[in-house]
Amino acid sequence: MRSLTPAEVAVVRSLLASERGREIDRIRASGIARRTYQEIRRRAFAEGWLYDAYVPDGPHFGWPFATFSLVHPYLDRIDIDRRRWAEDPSVVILWSSPEALFRVSFNSVRPRPEGKYRRQFDLTVDARAPTVPVYFDYEGGWVRWTGQDGTLAYPQPLPGTGGRVDDKPSPRTLAKEALAARKLVGGAGPPPQDSEPRRGELALPRGLRRTVQAGHLRYRVFPRLNRLPPFEGNPIQRVAFLHGRLEPERRPDELFRAIVSEAGVYPFLFVTDGRTVLLGALSSERFQDDRRPVLESLRPHLAEIEVTRMDLRSLSAVVDHQYERLFMAPQSLAATATEKS
Repeated sequence: MRSLTPAEVAVVRSLLASERGREIDRIRASGIARRTYQEIRRRAFAEGWLYDAYVPDGPHFGWPFATFSLVHPYLDRIDIDRRRWAEDPSVVILWSSPEALFRVSFNSVRPRPEGKYRRQFDLTVDARAPTVPVYFDYEGGWVRWTGQDGTLAYPQPLPGTGGRVDDKPSPRTLAKEALAARKLVGGAGPPPQDSEPRRGELALPRGLRRTVQAGHLRYRVFPRLNRLPPFEGNPIQRVAFLHGRLEPERRPDELFRAIVSEAGVYPFLFVTDGRTVLLGALSSERFQDDRRPVLESLRPHLAEIEVTRMDLRSLSAVVDHQYERLFMAPQSLAATATEKS
């Protein structure tokens, strides 16, 4: 497999940043010729390196709780557990490896732990608080892997995180917004690997554009990690999930600064309830450098540290940022409004 070119690296970085505004401004900032930028953008989606999605503001639409689960099932039950999770409409992300399952689900009430596994980690957070400051933002890891300087928009949080204070809309208004959101997030099933990118915010009809501009949906671009070509002969090899308990008097923001500035790690996922932390990061041989070792940076901040690694060669994205599942569930505002219309 051929390696990424410098121009492809720059364009993919620009797309992963998912910055709002005009495409022409992003092209100029990339330093790549317009025609070249657009051709690489087309290729990145057509060859399945990237895909896009609109991520909803969960609290706004009635799902204030986000649960991140990492389990090691009994090997004779992993197919059963994977199928059960895949059929749950609250699950928007489900990754499967031969020994572990990882999922993200949105819920209207705090869910109870369920199932019986060899090892189990569940972290449920209230997304109305600043609990998910990094939500599947790969720009930092991309910059580190490809040796670029600085970041454009990293880190990007889960929409709604931080509790924006709004006048609560009427049920009728909220149902209309949910219907608009359902149109944007698309149909059921993962996007095909040769799918065209969605229309940008400025190209949307006025009603849908208002929903995006109000911040209730956030346009994002994500990589298909096992489809990306290598860079200078080195592929991204695995994802690593790490979780632990915060030491007394230590704060999550201190931990985040330490792993970025000291260890040079840019997590694509950072979740915390103020007591426990979960982070996800990319792993490649190119990441071996003279920076302070990761565990050395973590130990002053975390105790009871556990790590789960998933090799990309055997990782299956069973459900991958499929937020339409939430809006199509019977209890959702969009589904209810559709039934009444």
